[in-house]
Amino acid sequence: MYGFFRHHVIRPFQRLDENAGNTLIEKSAPTKLDQLLDQHVEKRSGVVLLILLNLLILFMNATDVVFLLGGAILPDGVNLSDSVHNGVGSLITSIVFAVLIILFYFRGRLNFIEKNKTLKALAVVWIVQNLLLVASTAHRNYEYIAAHGLTYKRIGVYVYLVLTVIGLLYTLVKLTQFKTNWYLVRKVSWCFFIVLTISPIVNWDRLVYNSQLNLSNDKEVSLDVDYLSKLSSECYPMLYEYAQDHDDQNLIHNLERKVGQYLVKRANRDWRSYTVRNGKLDRFIENRLPKTKQKKLVEEIIEESFMFQSMRY
Repeated sequence: MYGFFRHHVIRPFQRLDENAGNTLIEKSAPTKLDQLLDQHVEKRSGVVLLILLNLLILFMNATDVVFLLGGAILPDGVNLSDSVHNGVGSLITSIVFAVLIILFYFRGRLNFIEKNKTLKALAVVWIVQNLLLVASTAHRNYEYIAAHGLTYKRIGVYVYLVLTVIGLLYTLVKLTQFKTNWYLVRKVSWCFFIVLTISPIVNWDRLVYNSQLNLSNDKEVSLDVDYLSKLSSECYPMLYEYAQDHDDQNLIHNLERKVGQYLVKRANRDWRSYTVRNGKLDRFIENRLPKTKQKKLVEEIIEESFMFQSMRY
């Protein structure tokens, strides 16, 4: 909110943005970087590099297809978590190389020289292969979620994959429509900003809890209460109901302790700290915990805090 009302413009970046166009213009005078490199040598080096990188990522994608479609099992010592993390790591490396190489080779003059179709075709194929790598990583993450339920890290993988697809598609537009590097930076930055702005609207905690609960019911496995209890107060009422239904006194005690910590913090807040989620938790506390119980929880938290401070000194 401070940035909304106290917007500060960084003038050098503003001028750079205003002066940078979106469409490439063929220049008669070479840039300083162009003077260091012969354009034919630069084109040949780009062709050789993209051929090698396409072969490398083709091998990776072929291995993924054989594994995913062939129904192969994971090797000993490798679990779904390792598989997803390795896939994301490979994807990050490939994307970084893809964008940097395309930004370098298609920064200007190579877009306009004759007989550059091979170079462009190789770059397009590489982008498409990276999209296939995104698809295989998304499938791995789906299998991971199907086996172990949603967590924030697994949701984060999907958010990263969405941003990756956006970046690759705009890179493809930059490549085929003679766009500048600044066009790519500008468009991708806005898309990232929009995605990250919209994402807090979704109630991720409830999605995670429902996913874990459905997994527990379908596969008859115990609910991961240790993980869920670390989430925001959104999950406290649902976890409290679960703990009472399953007579989990340890979970009830932990949740009541968290409620006590919340009540201590709430005492020092005013209307400006109100949120819809806190309002739901307040109603849950008033409906389920008697005033005497609330007072006792607050006193226990204050006493623990006092004892901790005494031990420090």
